Amino acid sequence: IIDGQRDQTVCVNTPIKNTIFYANGATGATFNNLPNGVSGSYSQSTGLIIISGVPKVIGTFNYTINLTGGCGSVQTSGTLRVDDCASAVGEDMQFKYSVSPNPTSNNLKIIFADEYQAIYIRLYDIYGRMILTKEAHGPETEIDISRYASGIYIMEFVSSQNTMKAKTMIIKE
Repeated sequence: IIDGQRDQTVCVNTPIKNTIFYANGATGATFNNLPNGVSGSYSQSTGLIIISGVPKVIGTFNYTINLTGGCGSVQTSGTLRVDDCASAVGEDMQFKYSVSPNPTSNNLKIIFADEYQAIYIRLYDIYGRMILTKEAHGPETEIDISRYASGIYIMEFVSSQNTMKAKTMIIKE
């Protein structure tokens, strides 16, 4: 592998991290069991094999890449796990929360089921860049996301002791 991850877990309708392989001397490639919305390509001139796209279905996809030509047939494989992630109600061990409305265009209301000393709320864009961080005290807080572009975001909650973490997907209309 030149770049990316052979095995990935992503949310449905969220781009995977492109996975790039290099093959020397192959004349062709076939791709089996990639989810709808994800495809593979092979360039004989560069030897690059690229798996990319936006999965449109939920499930676990054990994919294979079969190379032909050169020194015979070569096969490699990986796993793409595509989760729903659309739920804005979460529970990770004893860490319980809700985010509403989701989807939204302006403010998100976050309610924690239990009282915590402090929760750090982080918002990431689809490229994994943290674009907002906020410390919340108490069972309820609001976040204004009106200044961000429409799209899919990941919200992460981390306890002040860094002992509990949870993530949920946010859709900005």
